[in-house]
This record gives sequence, structure tokens and C-alpha cells, in this order.
Amino acid sequence: MSDLFIFHESFDSTRTADGMSLVNLAQTQAEALVSLLLGHTLAVNNTYGFDSRGVLELTSAMISAREDVRSGLRQGTAAHSRLTEAKPFLLCWYGAGSFFEACAKQLRNFDEKTGERFLLSAWKAIDVDWEKRRQLADALLAPDGPVAPAWLSEYDRFPEMFQALVTINSYASQYDRGRPASGEKGTDLIGYLNYYHQLGANNGPLPRLAPAWRCPADIAMALWDRLDKEMAKAAAAKEAKDKKRLESRSWIHVAVNEARERNAGDLELLEQLMELINTFYNARLSQSVYARHGFMSSVPRSADNDLEYVNDLAVGVIGHLHPDTSPPPLRGAFNGTSEQPQLQTPPLRRLFVDFWNVIADEGSNNVWSKSCERLTGLLNNLPESGSPNRRIWASDFRDAWDDHLSRLSTLQPEVVRTDDSTGALRVAVQPERDAYQQALRSWAADDEQTRPVTADEADTLLATASYTNSLADSAGK
Repeated sequence: MSDLFIFHESFDSTRTADGMSLVNLAQTQAEALVSLLLGHTLAVNNTYGFDSRGVLELTSAMISAREDVRSGLRQGTAAHSRLTEAKPFLLCWYGAGSFFEACAKQLRNFDEKTGERFLLSAWKAIDVDWEKRRQLADALLAPDGPVAPAWLSEYDRFPEMFQALVTINSYASQYDRGRPASGEKGTDLIGYLNYYHQLGANNGPLPRLAPAWRCPADIAMALWDRLDKEMAKAAAAKEAKDKKRLESRSWIHVAVNEARERNAGDLELLEQLMELINTFYNARLSQSVYARHGFMSSVPRSADNDLEYVNDLAVGVIGHLHPDTSPPPLRGAFNGTSEQPQLQTPPLRRLFVDFWNVIADEGSNNVWSKSCERLTGLLNNLPESGSPNRRIWASDFRDAWDDHLSRLSTLQPEVVRTDDSTGALRVAVQPERDAYQQALRSWAADDEQTRPVTADEADTLLATASYTNSLADSAGK
């Protein structure tokens, strides 16, 4: 695994806090598996490590599967050492001396009088229970180690999440997988919002730029109009806290929840604005955890609205503000349509057992590691568009990509699906009833850049017979 840290927007705690959690959980799992198969290290900040159901379940399965494999190896052997030294994820915390201190700080971040608070997602059931928030914070910082509060078992999944927190913290501490967040000066959320506002003000270039970023100009300007009203409201506010309201993203989540409750006519626009703000927010978080925010951006789960346009718009704005940040040479498409053919996929923990078994085996690990290093080296040295070396790079990358797919299909046939004719890498997961997939394809386009697979192509790939091959048969073994 490399030190190319990957931050996934799908890790966002708010994405697994609603009624669509299953499909959001599936995306978290599928995207993470793809990054790990490419040899990268997942970057996790303390907010998501503590309050994202997706991250809690993902890392818990990852660590427990590692222990399953490691327990069958003799201590001191090369295989045992490889599993010990592997770095599947890096946990970072901000504004505190430790991960648990950062968690406790967020739990205690509330004002009983006004109700203003750090909004809880995975722990949403106690979001406005001030006393239980205090007790959970105290439990994490107990002198002799974390002790679960007695009331924890009253809530669905809370005992498992608490244990996952303990497991994540122990792993990060014991194996040097945790560190304070980067102190590098980055662009805060309000910085991105101000820049977006500037692009659309006074006949600015936003209407012209938005289509180039795959977002219709009318959507981009509707978002600008709404943001303009919110910024004017903040500027006219008398209270300091109201003037700084837009510096955090809590306000837009509150606004969306209220609009849903009253079935407001502007709900769709507010949801789009939330997507824009969430992506800007995650861009800042990615900088704090040593990741390249432009490398792999998640595609929103919904297929019946315009959130995908807004996500692309936000990524375009980020790149426009930071032109030195290369756009992702690979961008996957996640498909969460339950109408696709049903696939019986192994549980997440089983998928990770296969992943760790590859690392444990010396021959398999050497083949996989060298292939990963080749890919990572190319991705780290992507020439600028228009460079005379771009065509050579594209050819080299396509060869390395095809070679990596061939090795993966041999090493982990129950985890990945590859298709030599399309150069596609696909990973399927199935949290409960329905199967979902993440698809990546290397594609030499006219502009010599690799092209992402589209959502429609993901539908087609999932429906192909070659995709289902022996997965259903092997799942029951």
C-alpha cells in the first residue's frame, strides 16, 4: 500500500444518516474496496471516524478480517509481518490531542439554550439528548479506557458502533495509523462559497464555466441566487454567530430537514445547495488528512434528481480555484439501482478476508504490490493536458491498467470483476437485499485523458453475463 492517501466523499457522516442508508453504505464499501485494490491508503478524519455509520462498519469489518487472517499465521513470519505493517487507512484528528478527545469535543459541542450543536449522524438518536452526549464523551475518555454507558443497548446499532470506535482507536494507536490533522493552510468552506459567489456576480463567468463542468448553467445560477440571498442575510445580521452562520454547513442541513418536514416547494433547490456545500466541505477535510481532494470524488447516490450535476459543478469550482490540482485521471461510477440483476455477493468481512489473504501470501503480494506501484507512479506523474508527454503517459497508463486488471482477476476473483474488452474494474457489494457496484474504466479519449465510465455504462456493465460469472456459486461456500 502506498502513501497516496485517498479521501472519499462517500465517507461523509451525513450520507448514512437518512432513509437511504443502505445504498449509501454500499457506496462507502465499494469505493473503499476499489481504492484498496489499487494499493492506496484511505484517509479518515475524526468526524467521519466517529460519526459516519459507513466508516464505522467499513473499518470494523476491515480490521476484524485482518485479525481472522493474522490469527492463522505464526508470529514472526514474513506473512504475519506484512499484515502488521500494511496501512489500509490513516486516522487523523483535529483540534485535540487524540482521536477520542476529538470525538468528546464534538459530543460536547452544543448549546442547550439555543439548540445549536454539532449535528450527530450515526449517533442521531441522542443528537438533542444533552446528558447522554455528555455521558458518551465521558465514557470515551474514562481514565482506565473507554467503558460503554449502560443505556447504550437501548439503541439500535449503538453497542456495535461503540465497539467499532474502540477497535479503530486501538488499531490506529497500536500500529501507528493515527496522527494529528495537517496544519497546512487550506481553503475553508466559506472560502469556497465566497469564490463561487464571485464567479456568478456582476456578469461573471459562472454561466459559461458551468457547462464545461457538466452542469447546466440554469442550475448553477439558481444555486448562486439562493446563496446570494443567504450571504446577504448573514451580512445584515446583528449577532456575531449569525454573521458567521455560513462558515459551517450545519445551517443547510437544518434547512433541508425543515423543508422535508413541511414538503416545501424549494426542497429540491435546497438539496442541490446542500450537495454543493457538502462537496466544498469535504474538499477542505481532504486537505487536512493529507489527501488529494481531486483524485477520487464520489458520485451522488440519487438517480432521479440533478445532484450529480451539482457534484460535478463543485469539483469544477474547486479545480478552478486551485488550478494546480489535477483532475482525477480515474473517476468511477456507482450504480445503486435495485432493478438490476440480483447478485449474491459475499459479506463485506469475507471480501476483506480475501484482500488480506493476498497480502499474506508472499508471491501474490509481490505481484500485486509491484503492479500497484506502477499505477501509483503514473498517477503521481500525470502530465498536464496538452503536454507532448500526455499521449505517451496515456499509453503507458492503459498498459499498466490492463495489466493490473489481469492480476486482480487472478488474485481476487471473488472480490473484483474485470472485462478485458472494455478495460473495466468492477466491485460489487450487497449490504442486505440488493447488490450495487462501483465501476472504473480506463479509456483513451480524444483529448488523451482517461474517461470515467458513465452511470448508463455502469448499468450495462452490471447487466452483462460476464459480470456475474462464478460469484453466486462461490458466495455460499
